[in-house]
Amino acid sequence: MLWAGGLLGVSFVAAPAKFWAPSLTLPVALDVGRHTFQFFNKLELVAFVVLTWLVFRSTGNWVTRTITVALGILLLLQTAWLLPLLDERVILILKGDTPAESHLHLVYIGCDVSRLILLLALPWRLIPFTQNQSDQP
Repeated sequence: MLWAGGLLGVSFVAAPAKFWAPSLTLPVALDVGRHTFQFFNKLELVAFVVLTWLVFRSTGNWVTRTITVALGILLLLQTAWLLPLLDERVILILKGDTPAESHLHLVYIGCDVSRLILLLALPWRLIPFTQNQSDQP
């Protein structure tokens, strides 16, 4: 839940809010966002390693393990592919260039929404009082 709260705060509150600040220019807002997402991505990688260790060490069922693997795939997609490409776009803007139109931000947002849903679904599988009687040994 801590990871979900961080994702909600960084991606869905802080990121859009900086663009509403009239004193921030677009290049400054983009640069702050780039550094924020790079830092948060490192925290997410740590959170994923801890979550994976806990889920696969425990007697987690196939649903919790599938959710964990799906989180890892989405995080890897963002870390290895989307963040570097979005960083390149920000660097071009900071240099005064105008990058070609792209849907990369929408793909990134889609990954964030998907991960948030998975992170919120995971506790429902892990908290004993929410499980079906048939799920219990």
